[in-house]
Amino acid sequence: MPLTFVADAPSWQCGDAVVIPGEVSASQMVPGPRPAKGVSASKTGLGFTVQGKEGQTVTLLGLAVDVISKHEPLRGSRVPVVCQGDPPNRNLSVNLDQTRPQVVKATARAGDGGSASDTGWPYTVSGSDPEHFVVQPSTRAHDVTFTLRLKWAWNGKRGELRIDDQGKPFRTTADRSATWLCPDSTSTRLVPLTDGKTCAS
Repeated sequence: MPLTFVADAPSWQCGDAVVIPGEVSASQMVPGPRPAKGVSASKTGLGFTVQGKEGQTVTLLGLAVDVISKHEPLRGSRVPVVCQGDPPNRNLSVNLDQTRPQVVKATARAGDGGSASDTGWPYTVSGSDPEHFVVQPSTRAHDVTFTLRLKWAWNGKRGELRIDDQGKPFRTTADRSATWLCPDSTSTRLVPLTDGKTCAS
């Protein structure tokens, strides 16, 4: 295998949210670090960095998704991040509700540093020139576990590299069964959303 990847710590960037199973106590209703028990809500990014081994230059041809399981959406409380600026990414998305989900190029989210000049696959990586990808998985109907497959070409050979969450599948849940919590006007407290809309941020 001529290349390697490192998965990011669980994403907590502008536009991300998690669903915490069960009720959220008043002490938890304060914007802050990503809750440890939270499951990524739909469209929350997952990131990883890819680079070549031992000075090898490898061409990255595409990314595929393997859905492992689908269940009813997780019930609980949806907790959002308070937006900050994020580093540049190769922005991708995948609709996990499709029968055969396809990973496609996505529009950069506000503040995440995505490049407007990004023309898509293929990309080239080496030991000194890595690429950072952020995939935004979405689902409106399920609690989904899945992995990714990165397709590559090097020295006349082709292969695939499994991308996962430190040996475990990624997990994303729809948030339709969760109570939405949103920052109040001071952004120092989270309050339940009651008007059927979405959080302003």
